[in-house]
This record gives sequence, C-alpha cells and structure tokens, in this order.
Amino acid sequence: MFAKADKKQVRIQDPELIDAYKRLEESEERFQLAMKASNDGLFDWNLKTNSIYYSPGWKKMLGYEDCELPNDFSVWEKLTDTEDAERAWELQKKLIAKEIDRFVIEFKMKHKDGHWIDILSRAEAVFDKHGEALRIVGTHVDVTERNKAKAKLKDSKNYLSAVFNNTQDIQILSEYVSHRKFKVVAVNKSFLTKLNQFEIHLSEEDILGKDLKDLVIDMLALDERICNYTLNNYQKVIETDKKISHTEKVVLNSAPYYSETTYIPIHSSEDGTKLVLYNSSDITKEKVSLKKLKYSEERFALAVKGSNDAIWDWSDLDSDLYWWSDRMYEILGYKPGEVEARISNWIKWMHPKDSGKVLKVLTNHLEKNDAYQVEFRMKKKNGEYVWLFARGESVRDEKGKPVRMAGSVSDITDRKRTEAELIKAKNKAEESDRLKSAFLANMSHEIRTPMNGILGFAELLKTPKIRSVKKEKYIDIIGKSGTRMLNIINDIIDISKIESGSMELELSDSNVNEQVEYIYAFFKREVEEKGLMLQYHNGLPSEEALITTDREKLFAILTNLVKNAIKCTKKGIIEFGYLKKNKDLEFFVRDTGHGVPKHRIGVIFDRFVQAENIEEIDRQGVGLGLSITKSYIDMLGGKIWLESEEGFGSTFYFTIPYQILSEEEKLVKNGKDGEDYNELLKLELNVLIAEDDAVSSALLANFMEKYSNKVQQVSSGIKVVEACRNSSDFDLILMDMRMPELNGYEATRNIRKFNKDVVIIAQTAYGLSGDREKAIDSGCNDYLSKPIRKKALVSLLDKYFGNGRAKKS
Repeated sequence: MFAKADKKQVRIQDPELIDAYKRLEESEERFQLAMKASNDGLFDWNLKTNSIYYSPGWKKMLGYEDCELPNDFSVWEKLTDTEDAERAWELQKKLIAKEIDRFVIEFKMKHKDGHWIDILSRAEAVFDKHGEALRIVGTHVDVTERNKAKAKLKDSKNYLSAVFNNTQDIQILSEYVSHRKFKVVAVNKSFLTKLNQFEIHLSEEDILGKDLKDLVIDMLALDERICNYTLNNYQKVIETDKKISHTEKVVLNSAPYYSETTYIPIHSSEDGTKLVLYNSSDITKEKVSLKKLKYSEERFALAVKGSNDAIWDWSDLDSDLYWWSDRMYEILGYKPGEVEARISNWIKWMHPKDSGKVLKVLTNHLEKNDAYQVEFRMKKKNGEYVWLFARGESVRDEKGKPVRMAGSVSDITDRKRTEAELIKAKNKAEESDRLKSAFLANMSHEIRTPMNGILGFAELLKTPKIRSVKKEKYIDIIGKSGTRMLNIINDIIDISKIESGSMELELSDSNVNEQVEYIYAFFKREVEEKGLMLQYHNGLPSEEALITTDREKLFAILTNLVKNAIKCTKKGIIEFGYLKKNKDLEFFVRDTGHGVPKHRIGVIFDRFVQAENIEEIDRQGVGLGLSITKSYIDMLGGKIWLESEEGFGSTFYFTIPYQILSEEEKLVKNGKDGEDYNELLKLELNVLIAEDDAVSSALLANFMEKYSNKVQQVSSGIKVVEACRNSSDFDLILMDMRMPELNGYEATRNIRKFNKDVVIIAQTAYGLSGDREKAIDSGCNDYLSKPIRKKALVSLLDKYFGNGRAKKS
C-alpha cells in the first residue's frame, strides 16, 4: 500500500532531535579530548560481549599511543604482574557477586619500555534490573611517583612533622603495646576537625595515651564489630610489616562516612618502638554509583565528575570564551556560573611572576606542538593563591593549524607546601648540625685551653728550687684557669637543666639596689685596668627596691651582661642600671664596644651562635651565656632585647616583674607558717571549686576545709557559670583555666558580666610566661600555678579576705 522509503532520502526534521545529535556529537568530541588530556585512564568492560574500552590516557600512562594497543581484555592480562592480576580477579568476582560495592586496588603493570609502574585502580559494576552484572567501569591512575615518595619518606621525622598536621587526610599514630593492644600517641588536626563535623567534641588531650579500643568504643561510640575489625588490621600490620589498604564505611553519630583507609607500619630506628599510622582519605563525596555508559555525554560527565582534576575546553581559539568543569570553580573558590570562563579572566587571575612562563609554554605548544604542561599560581576568590598544574592537547586541521584545545588542571598546593616544608626542614637540620659542630669544636678549644694552663703550670711547680715569685704567679694562673674551667662547666650544666626543665625558681626577697651596687664594686677594678669607665644607675630608693624574685638568677643575668660588655669594649664607658616602668623593672647594660652586625641581632640569643663566629672577636666561653641569660629572664616572667649599631656599641635591655613580697611569705621566712593566722581560721567562706580533674578538686576541697563552711565542686566551665547565676553568695571561685565545654578564661568573662564582686583565683598546670596576664585580663583577681602549694593559697586568702577585706557581710 505504501512505497518503501529510500533510506538515503530520510531527513530528520524534528529540531529537538537535531539539537540532541549535535550535543551528542559535541560531547563525544569533548570526551575524547578530555580523555587525551586527563591524568587518569578510563576503562569500560562489557561483561556480556567481553569487549572493553580503554581511554587514550589509559594507554598513554603505559607508554603507548592510542593506535598501538587494541581494546582487548588480554592486553591488561599480559601487562599486569601475575600475582597482582590474581588479586584483581578475586576482587572482580566479589564485585560481580555483589559481595562488595566497589573495589580499590594497587597493582603493577609493565610499561612499553620494560619498567614496572604502580597503578591505582577504582571500579564499580553496573547491574540490570534483575541484578545481573552487565559491565565493570573504572579508572586507572599512575601512582608510581607517589609510592616512591612515600617509601623515601617512610622513616623521615621531617616528613612526619611537615605532613602530619597539614594533610586533609585523617591520621592517627598508635604504639603497639601487646597483642591487639595499642596506645594512641598522636592524632592530626584533620581527625579532630572531622569529629567536630559529626558533633563529637574531643580534644587532643582527651585522646592521647588512650587505649585504641577505648577510643573506638567508648569515645567514638562505634560497635564491637568495627572495633574488632580495626584491631585485626592493626595486628596484621604489626605481624606482616606490610601496609593494608581498603575502603571502609563507618557510621558516626548516625551519619555515614566513607574512606579509603591505609594502615602503615612504622618502626623507630632509635628504640625499636613499633607504630601503626592510620591514614583515612574522605571519599564520602566521591561515593557515587557509576551509571551505564550508553552515550559519550554520560561517559564524559562521569569522567569529569569523578576526576580530582578540573577539565577545560577551548573549542574556538579565536574566542575569549571557553568551558570549565565545576571542579575548576571549586578550586578557585567560586560557585559554578558565578564568573565567566574567559581567557582574559584566566590571565588576570594568574600570578604576575608566572604569566610569562605560561604564555611561553602555550605559544610553543601552538606554534611548535611542544607539550603543554606547566605549573603556575592563580588567585582565588578570597585573594589567596593556589598552585595549579595544567596540561592539554590541541586539535589541528589538515594543515597542522591548531583549532581547538582541551585539557586538565590539578590543584598541587598541598604538594608545593610539603615540598617547601621539607626543604625548610632540611636546611634547618643542616644549619643545626653546622652550628653544633662549631659549638663542639669551640667547647673542645675552651676546655683544653684552661686545662693546658692548669696541667702546664702544675708541672712547672715541680721545678726544683723555684723562686717564690714565680711560684705565686704560677699558682695564680692555675687558679684563674680553674675558675675559667668551672665557668664553662657551670654554663653547660645550666643549659642542660634548662633543656630538661629541671631548672627551678627560688623566689625570695631581694634588694635590687644592693645587687647593682655589688656588681659595680665587683667589676670596677677589672674595668679600670682596661682603661674603661664603669657607671651604674638605681631607679628606686632603697626602701622601694625590695622585690620578690630569684636573686641568684637576677645576679647571674646582670653578671653575664656586664661581663659580655667588658669583653666587647676596648675603649669608652660601660653603664648599667634600671628604671621602674609600670609593673616592671627595666634593666639596661650599655657599652661603647664594636657593636653587633644587623644580620646577627635576630640570633644573638640562640645557642651555638657565638661558636660559629668565634674568630670574629677575641672572647672566651662556649657561646651559651646569652642563651642562658634569656632563659633565666623567661623564667622570671620578663623579656630581653638588643639595640646595637656596628662600630658604635650595644645596649641590652631586659625586664622582670616588679612585685613585693606577700605578708604570708614574709612570715614564712621568719619561721612562721601562714596557716597560723588565727584571723584566717575564723573565715567561713562560701567556695566554688571549678576543676575537671577529680584528684585536684578533692585536694583543693581539703585545703579549704579550715577556711570555709561550704564548698561546692563543679567539673566544667558551663557548670561554674550556671552555679554563679543560680547563687550570688559565693565568696571565692578557684577556677581551673583548662576545662571541657568552656575554658576558664571564657567562664570568667561570662561571670564578670553579672557578678563583679566574687574573688576568682585562676589555677593552671602550665605556668608559662604571660599566663598570669592572660588570666587577669579575662577578669580573674589573681593566679596560682599547679601544683598548688598550701602556703601560696593561704597567702592569697590573707590578701583578699584578711581583716575582712572582701568577705561579704
């Protein structure tokens, strides 16, 4: 009835179909270009026909052109290590049987030139509505260089310090204790940040030292099955000394978290400690099902979305417009479509120092067909710069003229930062070794010199019938050499105590004027023998110059600085003294010596620095005096600095707190215990103890029994604020500055908003310089450092409640 239509005459008239074909054609072309330029390789294995598609990038990472390898599954089998292929087969079987959702595996494949490369493969299966596997699709990534870097840096402490707290991956370092028992020794910032995202509020102090099982079950609230699974992996790593990698799913606070997890064995070369590094990369966002790749548009979209690289397509080289994938917007901090993808924007955002290099590489590619691969910096939306690695390929017409370019961009900021940290750490280590070598050489010289004097002149004393004049001279030289030797030994002992933290303060009353005058008298003769003048200046009358400090350390500080001035001054004047400035005494030691070069002022207080410059100045010592001086000043709660001009002399300044002895300390020095104050024993204070450590809280409560009729104890910052809101009757709060939920500084600020009268005493285990000022600034009345001494506490009670000074009526 109807004539058979001639196929050649059929024309598609529907505009929507025409547009769909055009988009499909463009997507296919864009997909092919992206696959050529991408760092990743893509494969698509049809399980029904056993046919397979390999992207050009897949072949290129093995050294082959697209035309050199057929799309045949046997290619993978021939080029893959036999044992690795068997492991992959087992995973593929499990994937098809739905025993696993996806697999991630590393294996070795042979490059065209014969060497082996490491491949990271990720894959998922596509099933029909009956649950039968139709295809396996996935990606291959060349991780050879990454693995080489990991192996090289396995035992590097510099790598651990540079990377551990800068990586976005979660990392937990645990020490092996016994079978299936591990102790957490370090966690990185990313781990704590991830816990906060899941509303699990734990600090580093809460976690460190905990048994791994306790962390998993008690603190993270994970079930026994996950705990056993984790401990089994840890134990297997210890037993095999091989890393384990796989994908994990964990539910934290009812929210799923997917990760690519690696357990890495680490052995300490120093003491044989066995450690396991748990590294977790968050792939929750990447955990998407791969769909059927029916059309090139779908395949391209999946490749772009699944790649960590941004994809770009400059389809018309004569146009300013080109196309970006969403990942490019993400890297630069914009939302998709927020800014236009234009070449002019690209150039405008590029770092000025990199634009010339990029333009040269692009020009060479377009004109000479050189490879387009370049690293450069680009400005993000927030003004910061991000490091990028761009690569691309062009499409050329029959005359070889480029008409189109497409490629990929990788964010390499973390890699660049790590490289810079490693270089910095390496340089610092080399500098430290150099300074230590100079120090040891100088120390050897300084010890041998007085020893030579002692032994040499002791031998001369054995000379028969030695004249008494010479004998006295030799004995004097031996004495001076012994004193010099003793000074060197004392410096070394002092710096060792400071390093180990065993150097302690011994606070007592000290008249600053007397110390200044004694030092003047002590050095006056030596200074005058060199033809110099020595002057001193006391900034307070004698009755106001009695302060609380460590008198021996203050004496050592002034002695070191004056001796240093004498050594460095050949003519002129040396003067020293102090002035009272606000709450501090500011001391100075000024000379008219050779001065200090500008490049050395910043390191003058560093250890070993004098040793490397020992030939510049005729001086004695091992270069520890100024370092010890600075440490003493830090311990006293002050600071030190230098003003100097080369050739015109130097002035060293330092401060110490101007604080008067408390009444309780004066009584103790007279042999009376502050607890004998009958007046204090009559106090009936209402006391609130804010302390999260049960032992410390109990100890404070015991201290306060004699002076209070009511003691309430709370264990967090929030609870102490609530207690004060509920009652205005508290006379005294003993506030621990480090508590959960709300620290002591914030709790004090909150209380001061509605209660200005209650006496708040800060207590902290740190006792660092500046802690007292920080506590006072937050609203505390005074400050105690742990361990709390009963006498110090009684002294503060007398200060604030003696004679009824602050007690409520």
